[in-house]
Amino acid sequence: MTETTVTKKSRNPKAPKLFPDEVIDQLLAQVQNKDAESILGESG
Repeated sequence: MTETTVTKKSRNPKAPKLFPDEVIDQLLAQVQNKDAESILGESG
C-alpha cells in the first residue's frame, strides 16, 4: 500500500499537496526507525 502511494506521487508531480514538505519530513523522521507492526499498533 505504501509503495502504491509513493508511485502515484512520483507519476503526478503536479498533484496538490495535502501537507507541507516540512510536516511530511517530520512524519518520515518519526517513522524511519519503526516497523509496520509498531506503527499500526500505535495508530489503532
